[in-house]
Amino acid sequence: MPPPGPLEMRAATVASTRASCAPYEDVPEVLGVCLAQRVVSLESAADVELLCPSAGAWEAGCRQAWVDEQVRLGRDVPDERLIAACGGNSDCAFQVIDRAPSPDVLVQMTRCETYAVAYQSDCIGHALHRWVNARPTPEQGAAVLAAAGRNAKRVAMYHGMSEACGYTLACSGVPEALATDCQTSATLYRQSPARCPAR
Repeated sequence: MPPPGPLEMRAATVASTRASCAPYEDVPEVLGVCLAQRVVSLESAADVELLCPSAGAWEAGCRQAWVDEQVRLGRDVPDERLIAACGGNSDCAFQVIDRAPSPDVLVQMTRCETYAVAYQSDCIGHALHRWVNARPTPEQGAAVLAAAGRNAKRVAMYHGMSEACGYTLACSGVPEALATDCQTSATLYRQSPARCPAR
């Protein structure tokens, strides 16, 4: 008989992990917690897909636990694979996206909207904070504003923050339709300078 191949070995590993929680089969809540604790021993996102659906109400926690462990151990798992392993868990995806953000703020905002759905506002806010802190030129600011689509108002508000906090962007670079948003934000930051991001 030939030795088991990678798929058979993976299935056996998942089955063994599942079996370690067998004493709790009749208590779904405890079974879910057990699987969420044991999933960290698995090595691949494919294993997560085999195991975590059995965790019931704890499926999201099971997926999150595996992703967190990969990050903690510094394993070289592509972000796309980690996000897929999150299985639609916005909190999990937000952590992945925010940990290794795209240097392109527009790409990062799109990732926030696509994957961190429940936390997209916070995710986009983090992206814009990083962008302003990176000191974009006025020309770069104008380009992002022009391409920001439905996020243009928020981008304009971060122009206002940048102006009030002494960074590189200003409300003079904002289209007239968004000038009020920019000036309102600038006024708020001037009134509360402690809110300005640390330099």
